[in-house]
Amino acid sequence: MADERTAGAYVRLGEPDSTPERASASGSGSGSGGEPQPQPQREEVAVAQPPSQPEAVAETSQVRVDDDDSAFSLKMMGSAMFARISFFPTLMYNMMMERMTARRWYDRIDDSVILGALPFTSMTEELKIKENVRGVVSMNESYELRLFSNNRESWAEQNIKFLQLATTDIFAAPCQDKLMQGVKFINRFLPRESKILDSANEDNHINAGTVYVHCKAGRTRSATLVGCYLMMKHNWTPDEAVAHMKEKRPHVLLHTMQWDALGIFYKENILNR
Repeated sequence: MADERTAGAYVRLGEPDSTPERASASGSGSGSGGEPQPQPQREEVAVAQPPSQPEAVAETSQVRVDDDDSAFSLKMMGSAMFARISFFPTLMYNMMMERMTARRWYDRIDDSVILGALPFTSMTEELKIKENVRGVVSMNESYELRLFSNNRESWAEQNIKFLQLATTDIFAAPCQDKLMQGVKFINRFLPRESKILDSANEDNHINAGTVYVHCKAGRTRSATLVGCYLMMKHNWTPDEAVAHMKEKRPHVLLHTMQWDALGIFYKENILNR
């Protein structure tokens, strides 16, 4: 007799059938002496049980998750590669538009913030002396800064603080942590009476001055950060912040992902404060 715990996994063949029809049929097949013929013994046959449905669903779901992760990774790799390939052509395009149209390389958004394109090393003195720049926030990846712009060390030589919040061009928006880091950095250079965040733990020796916020063209990645700063400063909605930036810098261009980033920042940091 099989163990009760495994009984459900077996089909027992050769056991007497309790139905009358089968009983009578058995009797008519007996030998001449009326003695019942012995029935051959049959082995118990194990029947494989199919995997339970939840396990099958879980395995299928895991395959789908792995496929989704792979597709997302490939998409991000493709986006990063395209951004690198298009860097020089689009930079040249920005330079051409600045010379041939009314576009400016940078625009002052308010007394404390400039929104602009990639600051070439040749612009350093102009930004420092004319615009009183004391801090720079770059939304560029490192390869974008390598040939034409200052890095952290060269800005430090000019006594200018530098913060890099690297974000892939074209296909990405700054994450919420980077946006808040950028707003906190800008806050350090605001006059004491104009601080938008608690400055108790900040460097007290930093003098008020202008922060130059840039990406490659000064219209998408960097505009997302400046929009967050404006919302924090004025309790504005995303629409109000973008409208102000477009008034100062008409070619600001935000796509769906940048609008989404502004909306999340507004809900988490401005709406209920």
